[in-house]
Amino acid sequence: LAFTQEPPASTVAGVNFASAVTVRDQYNNPVSGTPVAITTTNGTWLNGQLVITSASNGIASFTPISITLVGNYALSATVGAISATSTTFAITPGAPNNLVFVAQPQSITAGNTMAPITVRLRDQFNNLVLQSGVAVSVTTTTQLNGTTTTNTDTSGIATFDDLFITTSGTYVLTATSVSLTPANSNNFNITAAPANN
Repeated sequence: LAFTQEPPASTVAGVNFASAVTVRDQYNNPVSGTPVAITTTNGTWLNGQLVITSASNGIASFTPISITLVGNYALSATVGAISATSTTFAITPGAPNNLVFVAQPQSITAGNTMAPITVRLRDQFNNLVLQSGVAVSVTTTTQLNGTTTTNTDTSGIATFDDLFITTSGTYVLTATSVSLTPANSNNFNITAAPANN
């Protein structure tokens, strides 16, 4: 049992790829009609038809198959107690699709600068996307002061480190970016400052 078509070295999450395994007897003759099963060696979910019967040339072709979780993998093929392992390959993030708050806004007194708030890019399968230069904006239902639009860094993170609100109340921040699904933060409270007049 051996992989005769290795997985591509790199494939984008959710994109179909192919692999093939050849079944042979002890004399190296191809064996037809034998069910071959494949999985990932670490147990990550593999999409597609995962049991294929070998053809007359002994080949079991697995196509299309796909993985949606970013990481490094190898495939394992088995026929009974016999197994074979593919070369390692990478699943990489897709294009930015949605946003998620990482460092949430914290409750604070009116007029004080909030602790840094961070928003990350994710692809359609919620893998983190490491892409710089994507403009992300945050808003709420009252005047939000500070730098409310910033670009992501090379880790795909937009950091907002000078925001403050002067009106007391309970709020939610909304993060938006052109063509991406927005994200809402957790609720946070702005409490009144000490009496002044």
